Amino acid sequence: MERFLPKTIISRIPKKDDKGPVKRDDEPVPDMRAPEKPADQPPGPERKKERVHMRLEGETPPPKPVEPPKEPAKPAAKSEPKPEAKPEKAKAAEPPRKPGELDPRLAKGFDRPEKEKEKERDKPHAAPPPKKVEGPSQTFIQRRPKAVASTVLALGLLALGGTLFLYKSRHKANPGDTLLAAAGDYLLALKQKEFDKAYGMLSADSKRSATPAAFRALQDEGFWSLDDLGGEIVAPGWALVRYKLLVPNQPVESDWLVMHFEDGRWTRAYWWPLMEGIEGALSRGEHAAAARLTKEALAIDPLDPMPSAYYCEAAWMAGDASAALESCEKTLKQAETLPSRLGNDGIFRARHVIADVYRHTLKKTAEAADLYGQLLKYPRIEPVQACDLGLAKAEADLELGRQDAALEDFKQAQAA
Repeated sequence: MERFLPKTIISRIPKKDDKGPVKRDDEPVPDMRAPEKPADQPPGPERKKERVHMRLEGETPPPKPVEPPKEPAKPAAKSEPKPEAKPEKAKAAEPPRKPGELDPRLAKGFDRPEKEKEKERDKPHAAPPPKKVEGPSQTFIQRRPKAVASTVLALGLLALGGTLFLYKSRHKANPGDTLLAAAGDYLLALKQKEFDKAYGMLSADSKRSATPAAFRALQDEGFWSLDDLGGEIVAPGWALVRYKLLVPNQPVESDWLVMHFEDGRWTRAYWWPLMEGIEGALSRGEHAAAARLTKEALAIDPLDPMPSAYYCEAAWMAGDASAALESCEKTLKQAETLPSRLGNDGIFRARHVIADVYRHTLKKTAEAADLYGQLLKYPRIEPVQACDLGLAKAEADLELGRQDAALEDFKQAQAA
């Protein structure tokens, strides 16, 4: 076995007759810990670990890697020798010419016989080839005057059309410019008692609501005149024309009319023929018929507050509280900015309906009581209206727990 082990290992195997070291109890135990290095000493270089390769006896060493044979270096290319320049041969010198002798190169052709020269002169000369014409062909040149004339004519027509277009666009009738002219023609026809002509200037809806006879019956046959005609467009397609009405032996009055722009011209919005039918339906209690007629009047003239006031009253009497409230509020808003023939009576009725809607439908008792108090302060109210308002305010105060105020309201209603 010893011949198969390395010598380093064989030297460390104890023999049979060798005795091991005797260990004494009184000997101190050696300190096997590694000595501590001082903190300020820099660490030494690390040792490179070496690998020891051991092999047994009789083991053949591994073959070394065979390096590939190196290629022999290529010899440097030899530069080819340049060919030597050959010396140029000297040109032979021309022999000198005798005095008066011509250069043979210039005299070439002069030694031809005279007969050949005469034959060449007698030959008929051919016509020269036609010259190549660069540019338009003859057919194009023949048509060119016509093309130029048509082009000039087209340009002239185009310029004329552009001029006419600019002229028309600059002088196009503006609705604001033709408003006073249309209103003046309508009023002049009424002044001259040309009622058929004035009827032809009404809007389409106005003509559907009244016949020429009904329109004539509503016109004034007396003498009157006008002054200070002026107008303004208050909404797209709707305008208000104001003027001063001059009647003999009467004070000057301010009057107005509403114009509607349709089919490229201004027309008169005239709903008065429906007024008699609306008031008759309200007096008879036909509230649905009154509401239908007021809607037609609103379609003819939406700027006049009177149709809205009629619809406010008709809708409330018909039981449509929301429509009545909306129409009454619209009436009061229009009466603040637009001229109206409502007067205090029409505004009074609209506010009265609003107070009733607050009290009976919306249950806004406090707001209703305040409105009743404001209506009682209106001048020139009839005793019946004052009595109704006093009783309504007293009932509202009782609902609010105001007994003293309710007692005063009952006393005022009794006095009315």
